[in-house]
Amino acid sequence: MFNSTYGIDQVGNVAEGARIAELAHFNGFMQPLPPVYNLGFNAMPLRLRRDHVGGSHPGVIVWRDNEFRVVAVAGSRDPADQVATIAGWSNISRSDVLPGKFNPYAMVWYQSIMNYIANELAAANKPTYFYSYSWGGCACAIVAKKMRQANPHQVSLVVSFGSPRFADFSGCENFHNIVVARLFNRQDPMPFLPPAFETAPFMHAAAGLYTSLQWAQFRHVNGGVGMSSNGALQPMIEPDMVPVPIDVNITDFIRRNVGEGRPHNITNYRIILTTAYPDNSPAATDPGVIIDEISGGHSSAEPAGAEPKRHEIAIRIRNVIHSRHVDRSGPERAIVNRAARRLITIRREYGGFSVFIGQDRVYEATSKRDARGVANALRALSIQYGQQPDLWSREDLLSILKTYQAP
Repeated sequence: MFNSTYGIDQVGNVAEGARIAELAHFNGFMQPLPPVYNLGFNAMPLRLRRDHVGGSHPGVIVWRDNEFRVVAVAGSRDPADQVATIAGWSNISRSDVLPGKFNPYAMVWYQSIMNYIANELAAANKPTYFYSYSWGGCACAIVAKKMRQANPHQVSLVVSFGSPRFADFSGCENFHNIVVARLFNRQDPMPFLPPAFETAPFMHAAAGLYTSLQWAQFRHVNGGVGMSSNGALQPMIEPDMVPVPIDVNITDFIRRNVGEGRPHNITNYRIILTTAYPDNSPAATDPGVIIDEISGGHSSAEPAGAEPKRHEIAIRIRNVIHSRHVDRSGPERAIVNRAARRLITIRREYGGFSVFIGQDRVYEATSKRDARGVANALRALSIQYGQQPDLWSREDLLSILKTYQAP
């Protein structure tokens, strides 16, 4: 049950958000939806509903009452969407929508969602809570940011479940006051994608240098919160219980880990959160009125007092989720340490071009393009070394790479 007197990050709101994100992801066309209640124990009127259709038309459900608006967005289900997302990771590019570089397919989903809910947004300027799953979380971050730009007084905030990387460092800077929780199951591998070199060295080798350099630019947005199987929440950048390195083809990797009974599944989030933080209000056990496309429906349930320890839990979860700037380790630390990248330079000499690390010449090229490719590869390697220096203590690593790249 949603409580508008607390923020989007109130623990009850997060648990309910997982439930409605599951509705947006799985419910088929015209299937009846269970009610979504507000603080007054009344079912919130349903304003919009679009079932998931492949080809950049994700499932979207919108509820709005006199207090605020709730939007649920599905993740990628259709193989065509998954293929387009994977291709977009190999083609990070600038956009006219926001500063920075993005997976272009995130912009496609953003535009689809924004076009669908535009009239509803214009109908009422209400605080808007987005609860979104997987790739839908990436698109919702962009939607919420554009809403805030259009109206600086608009409250538009996002909780995502299991969302992957979709922007570079400067692109992620857009969302520090938008994404309040990028929540992920600590066993869910999706937030690892696109993979950093140290988590998927063979995948990078198979993808080739160009794609590897494209993948290396992606970063995570703020608000990372890891969720254990018992519902305990902890600030982190990416999951820490996924076996690494991830040494398979990226398409096969997604196919193996997405779906019912697998680590990346919105149902897992809903079960864990609603079990760990049950809603003890009458609305939670009252089947209420089934909301359909025509009638808003409402519940006659009466309030029965505050949920036990609600304030205590709410304070604890807000302290976790509001740790936006967690320890800058991993990718963030590597990007901040730009001085290490400047050590790698290209100089023209002896009728050709040479690549230097500091004052040491490491490569001689006959063309500037060749030298630039080597220098960029070394810069990417420098970033990866900054993330996980222990990886490079393996004496067999180079020979393994040579084996897999051999013709």
